[in-house]
Amino acid sequence: MSQHQKSSRRVKGMKLSGNFLPDDCILAIFAFLDAEHVAKLCLVSQRWRRLASTPSLWAGFCGLVWWSFSFFALRKFVGRRFNGSWRDLYLNQPHIRFDGVYLLKVTYFTPPAEKGNMPNAISYFRVFRFMPRGRLLYALVNHDPTSAIVWMKKMDFSAEKCTVGQYQLVRGNKIESRVDIGHIILDMKLQFGYSSWPGKNFSLLLPDFGFFRKK
Repeated sequence: MSQHQKSSRRVKGMKLSGNFLPDDCILAIFAFLDAEHVAKLCLVSQRWRRLASTPSLWAGFCGLVWWSFSFFALRKFVGRRFNGSWRDLYLNQPHIRFDGVYLLKVTYFTPPAEKGNMPNAISYFRVFRFMPRGRLLYALVNHDPTSAIVWMKKMDFSAEKCTVGQYQLVRGNKIESRVDIGHIILDMKLQFGYSSWPGKNFSLLLPDFGFFRKK
């Protein structure tokens, strides 16, 4: 057997491990993951648990969510409410999800065509995909929203009826968003459906909505 074949066999049978990497390299890799995956890495080993709890790592995750607040204001809030723990802020303070799509169904009723009949129920859907640092994908569809959800998950900016907008978190559980759909600009004031739910919020409400025409 040649030396190359022996070497190949050793490589194929070798168990890959991150233990040979220095701490700063592992942290750099963790920074490319989302916060939920990093939280799960705490179960791998005591070393990874220590690294996955690094304050600067969680400060970065929090910066992606509460990007509209200054770092100094956010750090003051963390110190007052969470004893300086950025990880506790992320896991316990209600905030927007980046790993899914929010679907708001709107139903209204129109008068019946003939007297004595039931009113006509008409439904449409507002679909939101939030991204870090204030970017928003928005679609308004009056049919089965499955196709819009697929666009959102793929973050297909060229999809029909899919519009890019902006948002920011304000006053705890409230979100202000603005979307330019061409002839008008939509202003939507959203809020979490479960304001006491810790961490990522699964529900969204639209209590206030407005628009104005472009000049």
